[in-house]
Amino acid sequence: MLSSNDYIQFLQTQDTNYAILLLLGGLVAVQLMRWQGKQVTLPAVPIWFLILIAFFLPLSRILTEPLWYDETFSVVTSRLSYEGLLTVLLSDVHTPTHYTLLHIWIHLFGDSQVAVRILSLITGLITVFVSYRLARTFYDEHLASWSALLVAVSPMLIHYSAETRYPIFLLFSVLVALLAIRENWKIKSVLVAVPAWWHITAIPYCLCLIWYDRHNTTLRQKMVTLLLSGVFVPLALMQAGDVVNGFWLKLRFPLEHLIMNFAIRQNEGVILLIPLIGALTILSFKYQRYVLLIWGVPMAIWIVSALIVPVYLFRTLMASVVLMLIFSTPLLLRRNTMAFIIVLMLSSYVMYFTGTPQVRFLDALDYCQDTDYIVPTATGITMYFLYHSDKPVYTYGINTNSQFLNEPSKKVLQFTRPPSTGVGCYIMQKNDETQASELIFTAGKRNVASLWAGQFTTLEVFHG
Repeated sequence: MLSSNDYIQFLQTQDTNYAILLLLGGLVAVQLMRWQGKQVTLPAVPIWFLILIAFFLPLSRILTEPLWYDETFSVVTSRLSYEGLLTVLLSDVHTPTHYTLLHIWIHLFGDSQVAVRILSLITGLITVFVSYRLARTFYDEHLASWSALLVAVSPMLIHYSAETRYPIFLLFSVLVALLAIRENWKIKSVLVAVPAWWHITAIPYCLCLIWYDRHNTTLRQKMVTLLLSGVFVPLALMQAGDVVNGFWLKLRFPLEHLIMNFAIRQNEGVILLIPLIGALTILSFKYQRYVLLIWGVPMAIWIVSALIVPVYLFRTLMASVVLMLIFSTPLLLRRNTMAFIIVLMLSSYVMYFTGTPQVRFLDALDYCQDTDYIVPTATGITMYFLYHSDKPVYTYGINTNSQFLNEPSKKVLQFTRPPSTGVGCYIMQKNDETQASELIFTAGKRNVASLWAGQFTTLEVFHG
């Protein structure tokens, strides 16, 4: 078994290993294409059944898993006044779109764990229906329903339908944009620009969609789409100054992120999926001609990362994975390739439920019961306890967790240093990216507990 560090190193740096495993997957695909499996007749899957699946599969996470710190960042920020929200966004890497939507939602339905995640669940349900509608423009009704079924049971949809973050909305907007192109909606020029409103790294999707529809749009329509897709580029340039050296910004081969989207949770078994993804890619070349829509975005983002500035890839590429599933659905029509698809989906499904869940730090609160206040050392963890704890929460003002809040943002969020009196519970996320440990030890704190919190993270709790 790989150690955590070996696993991280493999995923981040070993492009040669990727190439070898993908090549092996390609050879598997060649053998599958030579093997003449029998034709399979597929019955139609009722749409209501697909919606029920997409509703029940994420429920366990929605109800039982506490919000992790990326989600609490969204909620704590979105429940501010809108002026405060815009102030914090200048220290973040995201567009205002999801925060604004969540801001309105919270004011209508509250900020409980279930309430804030229901918005993503509803979007996930609609996404399954849009997947069916989109597949219906390529295939007959029976095959389109199976295409939507693959999407509904995919770990990425289960995961992000239960997370109050932007990825499920980005996926939804990409599918709607392609559907608008396929059905020639009048507002398709606007809809093709919308993915970039959810995250700036989705601009390559907009470009690929423009290219896909290049023969059916005028130059004026193309220019409108380009201008609308770049609305938040100036904001992104302003944000970039406050977000530096992020551990997620290291140059990584984009295939890792495409592969990880099949399993989502960090699991050593993800490595086993690499040849399966390679084989699926080769097989999909035979059955469809929309390769650019799948691989154009990963490769474009990789080129930008290599030549200009590292950018975050993982969640953005969720749409590429769903498109791969939709465009590869004809593989289900042959018995040999149907078995291949089933093995791939079951493997990723098992890995999702056996992998490391998102960071959860609630156990640390047990060690803080007899203290007067909590002092997390990192931006993300501070947000986490601002949401989950009833005690006053302070911070050292050191900005770890790869995010540097500017002074106006700290003021809006009430990030202040702890008082000189009382007993504080000091909580530090100790991992390869956190540089705060020496500040805690030199402050003379006593180590009370060291908790493994997942994602190769140890949580250390001190009293003082």
